[in-house]
Amino acid sequence: MLRKSAIAYLQELVDAYEELALRYELQKIKTIGDAFMATGGLLKPVPNPVLSAVQRGLEIVTIARRMPARWDVRVGIHAGPVMAGVVGHRQYLFDVFGDTANTAARVESHGVPGAVTVSASAWQAVAERCRGESLGMVHVKGKGGMEIVRVDGLRGA
Repeated sequence: MLRKSAIAYLQELVDAYEELALRYELQKIKTIGDAFMATGGLLKPVPNPVLSAVQRGLEIVTIARRMPARWDVRVGIHAGPVMAGVVGHRQYLFDVFGDTANTAARVESHGVPGAVTVSASAWQAVAERCRGESLGMVHVKGKGGMEIVRVDGLRGA
């Protein structure tokens, strides 16, 4: 029996990430292993980029669990200003920089496997449209105490 390689499973996951990013008008920034960084509203206006990210995140958690590799991904979302551009001269890439990008990474790292977590400020942008529960204050490197919220789904869904 022929088995898929780890790279084949990873490719399947990244394909799903990319398809959902397109559907929700998010801009792919990069992948790092099984991690996927995207932004909303950076290159094209989006009515509610945080909601687009949450919707994408909820779908990817469900899709990833159903894949043969049964990925248990964490999604972390934060909103705010970023700087973007290309740096370097060899193997360069377009990237985003700044406190917002760092905070989003911290929210993800403090998140729950198989769930979407958002910062308190991102939650304010989607609270009317989503169901969620505060996970309380967590100590975030460089920020101190920060509240994060687990998003349980969309209201009315």
